[in-house]
This record gives sequence, structure tokens and C-alpha cells, in this order.
Amino acid sequence: MFLCAAATGTAAIAAAGLIMTPSATSPLPTPQTVTASGATVPQGPPLPQTVAASLVGSAAGTGLWAGDPVVAMTAWRDNGGLTHLTAIGDGFTRVADAAGRQDAVALAVACGRLRTAVDAARAYDAVPDAAAQRSWAALLDHGAAAATAGTSGALALDPSQLSVFTTQANLVRDDLTAVTDRVRAVLAG
Repeated sequence: MFLCAAATGTAAIAAAGLIMTPSATSPLPTPQTVTASGATVPQGPPLPQTVAASLVGSAAGTGLWAGDPVVAMTAWRDNGGLTHLTAIGDGFTRVADAAGRQDAVALAVACGRLRTAVDAARAYDAVPDAAAQRSWAALLDHGAAAATAGTSGALALDPSQLSVFTTQANLVRDDLTAVTDRVRAVLAG
């Protein structure tokens, strides 16, 4: 019964959608579309947002500049932001699956993995938009709280911790929607 509420709260995260693929709205070529002498250039590791922005800023004649909000958001998204958003969304999918199966052990494990994804995202660059950054910070705070409460609540079968987990998971759903909506709005120009 208590885990069903968590599944209901987290299932809506999938509805928020993380369909922000690099090629969908990017003014920059994706690594898969960049070619040299006709051969595809292998994709390297993501660049930090500041490095990507400085490379754009130094590309004379492109009509792009690093301070452009679309360029800055594209650099954030394509160089790790989308990866972290997806990891958090996938983490909540695993959490919802475990909750839906009423599997306390699987819920504890999924919450531990979610906490790892949230911690990795916290170490990444800030979102280059004040409104999106506020939602991103809230997402990370609520995600960490949900993961912690979910782990301890599942292991101890503690209804009060599972209630905290459900409340925080619902906030994560709202935060994730706010982040993705704002990123899309900035990328739309």
C-alpha cells in the first residue's frame, strides 16, 4: 500500500519527458554529424560547459557567441546535462518499478542508485539559466531526500520514512518537469 503511492508519484516523471536530444534543437553539430574527410569523427568525452562555450566563442564567422542563451544551454545539455537528467529519470523509473512490485529490497537498491545519480548530477556544472538552475537545485535536493528516505524506509519498513519518500518523489516529479520545460523554452529561443 505505501509503495503504491511512491509508484504513482514517480510514474508521472516519465510523463514529463526527457526528449531533448542533442540534434533536436541544437544550433551546433552533434559529434555524430561532424565529419572529416568523409569519415565520422568518434565522439570524445563531454566537455565542461565553460570549455564548450569558449570554443564556440572563438569560432569566427559562425554567427554564434558563447553568451547566447541557446548556445550556453546547448553546451550544458549536450556535454552532460541531458545525461544527468536522464540518469535521474531512469533512477526514478527503477524506483517506481520496485515500488509497484512492493519489493522493499529492490526499492532500497534503486534508491541507493538514484542517490548516486543525484550526487553525480550535483557535481556537474550549474544550468546556465537562473530559472532552470533554481529548479535543478530543487530537483537535486528533493531527489537526495527521496533517495535517503526511500532507502531507510524500505529497509526498516518504516511508514513515516516511506511517507517522506513519497512526498519528496512527488516534488522531484514537479522539479523535473520544471527543469525540462525551462530548458526546452531556452532552446526554443
